[in-house]
Amino acid sequence: MTNKWFIAVICAILFLSTLLWVDVGSVAADNAANWRSSDLVNIHADKDGKEIVEITVPGRPPLIKVAPAALPESHIAGVTSSMSNVPAYNWSYGCSATSAAMLFGYYDRTGYSNMYAGPTNGGVAPMDNSIWGPGIGGSDGELPLSATHNGVDGRTSTGHVDDYWIAYGNCNNDPYITNGWGEHIQGNCTGDFMGTNQSKYSNCDASTTFWFYNNGSPLYDYTGQEPSGRDGCHGMRLFAESRGYGVVVDYSQLIQGQGTNPSLGFTFANYMAEIDAGQPVLIQVEGHTMLGFGYDSSGNIVYLHDTWDYSDHQMTWGGTYSGLQHYGVTVIQLAPVAGALDHIVIAPKTASIAAGASQAYTAQAFDQYNNSLGDVTGSASFSITPTAGGSWSGNVYTSQNAGTWTVTAIYSGKNDTATLVVNSPPTVTSVSPNKGYRGQSLKLTISGTKFTGATAVSFGAGVTVNSFNVKSATQISANISISAGAALGSRNVAVTTPNGTGTLIKGFTVVQAPPTVTGVSPNQGSRGQNLSVTITGTNFTDATAVSFGAGITVTPFSVVNSTTISATIAINPTAKPGLRTVSVTTPGGTGSLRNGFTVNK
Repeated sequence: MTNKWFIAVICAILFLSTLLWVDVGSVAADNAANWRSSDLVNIHADKDGKEIVEITVPGRPPLIKVAPAALPESHIAGVTSSMSNVPAYNWSYGCSATSAAMLFGYYDRTGYSNMYAGPTNGGVAPMDNSIWGPGIGGSDGELPLSATHNGVDGRTSTGHVDDYWIAYGNCNNDPYITNGWGEHIQGNCTGDFMGTNQSKYSNCDASTTFWFYNNGSPLYDYTGQEPSGRDGCHGMRLFAESRGYGVVVDYSQLIQGQGTNPSLGFTFANYMAEIDAGQPVLIQVEGHTMLGFGYDSSGNIVYLHDTWDYSDHQMTWGGTYSGLQHYGVTVIQLAPVAGALDHIVIAPKTASIAAGASQAYTAQAFDQYNNSLGDVTGSASFSITPTAGGSWSGNVYTSQNAGTWTVTAIYSGKNDTATLVVNSPPTVTSVSPNKGYRGQSLKLTISGTKFTGATAVSFGAGVTVNSFNVKSATQISANISISAGAALGSRNVAVTTPNGTGTLIKGFTVVQAPPTVTGVSPNQGSRGQNLSVTITGTNFTDATAVSFGAGITVTPFSVVNSTTISATIAINPTAKPGLRTVSVTTPGGTGSLRNGFTVNK
């Protein structure tokens, strides 16, 4: 471990040098500032032979401080972002413990309400520590969340300051040791758990020690120096756990470019992700710890509280701050906590369905910090604008009337709304042409409304829709084929879209094709003669009449098949000689053969 008296000399040198540091705000990376050369930095090997870096942080405020930064007025995710409710505390018995107090003060204000348990500000960590006044022995201020002190914030017994603090940079044994009184029970302040100021961990007054992997990998919850040494990061975990909160992860890590492996290290993108997740980050610069709470991705700007005043400041990631090289970070992520029910959220917030279709909804409960309290769908009640009609089965709504409706979920007195659009199906008003023959192929036009996005057109069994094209919301062109065996008669025409199916009842009729007469054999006869004739042609099925004109009686006729009819005719003795038209009538119409038969004298 580093010699305590040597650290005292270094602290004195740092104290004098801080008096001359000039306000440079945010400066580009200055690799010439080699933080590794500091006597406060030592390299060891852990139990696995991996190099770890021990860094003592004794920083204190300079006389000439960095000017405040102006945060952007609007914060656009992915470009600029800063967290609200992050306190800015003045330096109180160590910069690392003060920065950790700002971090936990933020959490105290955002759902982790037991981080600060004192009486000030209604038991909520204040946004600055001015209310507690100045500290002693070189501390700019009192801050019970950083270091408890008898007589401050209602405390009536010895605390951190009484037991461990003499003056800035003092490396003597702590007062409770030299004066022989019992050490206070640690609790309520970050400094107790981080080892800050404590001679039993070889920390001089104002100092805290952090360990890092030398190659740039994250060093998680380091306890390798216990019980004689305390890692400040591990101490932050111990503090959070002492307040009753779980810790998901805690680690310290050199930033990329500061470790021995250039491909490893915490990046600005990693930092932005922590801020976007609502998690402040300790910024480690040479000899000093600060708290990062925001960023501007244009220029890799870090917004921070530097423990030197109550203002917002900024620096360039990987650069220097008031001449101090940025080399690392310390990260802690707390487990979520559930507060009292504050609001619920219904999902989906918007939906669009066809009339008659169903839509399921869920409801999630949240506390005021947006921590999830779980799925409450089964306990929530759901309703919709009454004029929408339809019905509910638990959280599933079956629609009825078209329109834009409001869906409401209610749980334990909290409600949320969603928008449901119920779309009406298409309508079919006409088909042109509206009939066709068996065996015929047709191009036709279907008229109506809301045809956009049509997925199917139907004319019923026996009619194949070869293709269709949605010309507009009101018109579809289609090509159909009617099979020879299609049932005769009217049928419904249907158009289907994602919003349902519209139908024109009896919109199209399949009719039998009219017959054709192509020949008669024999094709002549004399007056007064009876003849058996054969008529040939097409579409004779279901023929109802055969005619040879005036003076010729067709006695029995028989439809042999669709192309042949056999008939017996009687030519009246007075029948007019000459050419006659032969016709066949079916349900599909009448077909005729002009001059198909001759009556001889």
